[in-house]
Amino acid sequence: MKHAFSLQKDHRPDDQKKAKESWIKHRHEVVYFFGRPVIRLLCWLLYRIKVDRLPSDRSYLILFNHQTPFDQFFPVLSYKKPIYFITSEDIMSNGWISRLLTFLVAPIPIKKQVTDLRAVLNAMKVAKEGGTIALAPEGNRTYAGRTVAINPAIAKLAKKLGLPIVLYRLEGGYGLHPRWSDVRRKALLRPHMEARVVRVIEPKEAKAMSDADMLEAIQDGLFQDDQVYVQNNGQRYDHPKAAEYVERLLYVCPRCGLSAFRSRGKAFRCLHCGSIWRMEPDLSISLTRAERNGSRRRMAAPGLAVPGQNTGSSEREDTLYFPLPDNIADWFEAQQNFIRHLDLESLAKDQPLYEDKADLFEVILYDKKVPLCSQANIRLYPDRIEICQGMENAAGKLEGSSVSGSGSAHGIQPTDATPYTAATGVQSTDAALSADAPKNQLSAPIILPFTELTAASVLGRNKLNLYTKDKIYQLKGSKRFNAVKYVNLFFHAKNQKTGEDHEQFLGL
Repeated sequence: MKHAFSLQKDHRPDDQKKAKESWIKHRHEVVYFFGRPVIRLLCWLLYRIKVDRLPSDRSYLILFNHQTPFDQFFPVLSYKKPIYFITSEDIMSNGWISRLLTFLVAPIPIKKQVTDLRAVLNAMKVAKEGGTIALAPEGNRTYAGRTVAINPAIAKLAKKLGLPIVLYRLEGGYGLHPRWSDVRRKALLRPHMEARVVRVIEPKEAKAMSDADMLEAIQDGLFQDDQVYVQNNGQRYDHPKAAEYVERLLYVCPRCGLSAFRSRGKAFRCLHCGSIWRMEPDLSISLTRAERNGSRRRMAAPGLAVPGQNTGSSEREDTLYFPLPDNIADWFEAQQNFIRHLDLESLAKDQPLYEDKADLFEVILYDKKVPLCSQANIRLYPDRIEICQGMENAAGKLEGSSVSGSGSAHGIQPTDATPYTAATGVQSTDAALSADAPKNQLSAPIILPFTELTAASVLGRNKLNLYTKDKIYQLKGSKRFNAVKYVNLFFHAKNQKTGEDHEQFLGL
């Protein structure tokens, strides 16, 4: 996993002034004292969670896997003193809400997908003042129920802080409330979730460990597979809308390759081959209809390089890009592997792979988000992302997401006013948002070659952040918007450029 340094401007307080102030305030204890009973009630009503306790006579570094939007509250139930959470820049870039959070509980802000030295220094400051720190080293909430990639840098940070390291594993959270879903499912057994203190690594023990050993200990302690969890304890999760919005995660069909999905109730289908899967209470999925009218169209673009598959031919209708998965976790793994073997260099650069509509914002780091364009067209190419003023294409108005390929080319070309060439590079925001442009409209497309992007990340359920050297763009699409594909393809393109075609890390 590789991370780049970020040069984005932010609005955090001056370092020298902040260094003279104590991070830990007495008011934080007051907030936690009165807030903990409310948090305990909410956690029980929403998640029915059972938690292990931690002695409150010392400070810790609490590392936890990330399963639900409430994860940051669960350690508060285990530990009676204030906890200083390392929190993403998205939460800390919401104007007065972020300022209120800073005043009440003083989270430690960090930039996602980049190396943030200031966050490290702030964490060291809190540790030196005797505070307890908590973070999810994955940096991402799991999309499929398995703990995702952990940044190796966490091993150095954990040792450097000199605090006892608590490995705090959350179990059952994905089954109860998947990241891609808007609903909390009903669980058959209590507790619905569990938070376990798996291990406490004392500072003396941590000092004697190598960085590799520390990383392995963290990975082992925090790894959770909810599919296995359900099989072992007999838990079941159900809801009338159990499958809705799984298209926020899935975009590769085992039959079609690059594709798009639509969900409703407990089922979801591939929009191209018509195959339908049903979500089951044990987190498995079952294929209920293989194909519409016994035929399908391949949507993968020509030149697709998948080991063992003749992707340029549509004659072999029995060919699969990967075995039909029986759960979402296996599907996600297969989807990632499919992308790792996708030969982007061989794909046509004038044909978008995907198109979406989304509201465009510029993130003023640790301050606010400035609206730039409502319902902009977002086009994902093999080597770039283009953002332009919303308009109809050859297929009519876009709804959710469409996919282009050998079977259904839309014939969309880059805008003539700002053609994409290696020389033009990124269309600057200043140029795209001229003084003559109406509010929330672009006067020219913003073109973001992958070579000019420093990072990309998914925030929340399906918000997309794109990072350049001096700007951060955020895209908020419809409820069915899939941001995962943009992040996966960007990181894969980056890996191909550096000669690491099959690098495991794809941004999630």
